Amino acid sequence: NNAMVVIKDDLQRFSDLPANPRTDGFTVQIVGDQASDFDNYWVRFDAGGSNASSGVWRETLKPETCTGLNASTMPHVLIRESNGTFTFKVAEWVDRKVGDSDSNPDPSFVDRTINDVFFFQNRLGFLSDENYIQSETGVYFNVFRTTVTTLLDSDPVDVNAATNKVAVLQHAVGFNKQLLVFSAQQQFVVDDSELM
Repeated sequence: NNAMVVIKDDLQRFSDLPANPRTDGFTVQIVGDQASDFDNYWVRFDAGGSNASSGVWRETLKPETCTGLNASTMPHVLIRESNGTFTFKVAEWVDRKVGDSDSNPDPSFVDRTINDVFFFQNRLGFLSDENYIQSETGVYFNVFRTTVTTLLDSDPVDVNAATNKVAVLQHAVGFNKQLLVFSAQQQFVVDDSELM
């Protein structure tokens, strides 16, 4: 009576998942430590085509979680075409693909005004209220984590200004391998040698 495991909505350990559940798209929450929601994540069985007898478990998004941003309210792009004309259009923002609204939350500029847009350390950046937000490294239109099981160096950055005063961040300027960030009464420096 030790070889059978019942799976409905969640499971404590990833290692308890069957190798071939033969149900493409079957989604399960891995809860890990039951005393904490911090280590929870979701996996879905991907049969990899028509053969449902083989496949892999992939990290995925919690069912019924909002997948992304409203692109029409986000910054747009102005593209110079090869013939010298310009095209102004909505940017193609990457949707949230893993986790849920707790483990992979919306960036802090959602439902707030973006005060400045900048580029630093191969990331697209935003200033909103007291927050400094940057995209995934090299993927300028992704502001969501690509995995919630570990924190990657390339993950998006979303931090609050390190001060005990109110500092609404207004402008960011790159200078001498540093990013200078200005509020009405304070200035901040982000050094490119520091891992965000």
